[in-house]
Amino acid sequence: MTTNSRRGPWFMARILNPIMDKAYFDALGLKSLQERYLQLRGVS
Repeated sequence: MTTNSRRGPWFMARILNPIMDKAYFDALGLKSLQERYLQLRGVS
């Protein structure tokens, strides 16, 4: 995806960040690393 972008990965990340939010990854069945980290630390 970033190979065809002259502006590089940081520019693409800024564009894709609002599109690919937490709900997107939840729908794919992927687990949140942040939630797991907080769970292991006993913060949640």
